[in-house]
Amino acid sequence: MDAATAGVIGTAVGGGLALLGSITTGFFGARQTRAQLASQEKEAARQRRYESLVERRTTRAKVFEDFMREAQGFTEAISGTIATAKRTNYPHQVVPSSSPVTALTRANTSVAIQGPETVAVAADAVLMLLVQLAQMTFTPGPGGNEPRVMELFSRLSQFLSQFTEAALEALEDHGGEPSAEG
Repeated sequence: MDAATAGVIGTAVGGGLALLGSITTGFFGARQTRAQLASQEKEAARQRRYESLVERRTTRAKVFEDFMREAQGFTEAISGTIATAKRTNYPHQVVPSSSPVTALTRANTSVAIQGPETVAVAADAVLMLLVQLAQMTFTPGPGGNEPRVMELFSRLSQFLSQFTEAALEALEDHGGEPSAEG
């Protein structure tokens, strides 16, 4: 073999090895790019999920707060009526107007829409008990219904606590870091 043939063969082998190196580098580069894109897509999905959770949590917190404010206002109205009836020793309608019922029903509807079901059920229990109390006439004294009204008022406190617990649980982040899957 003369020097020219050896040079051509050497150049061909060198070119082949260079081509093989280029192909290998290109393959691994493309693979790296796909992995980076997949990672970026996963992170973007995770970020969207996180932002969605924050938005939902913020909306729920406002709705739960509105419901609790209406329930507390309703409860204060009942307390005032009971105090007046005891002071005057004369029967009084527990809630003389329907406006607290209407406002609380509106707030309860928002809770039901925002969910979750555990909070909506707890809010329904509070609403039903308050409506039941609102329809009563409080009659103080030995022949009156004071024990029954006070029993319902005590249950109301329990129902409000259950609502608060359910609402707080709904606002907690159970999953830690949000994932792209859920």
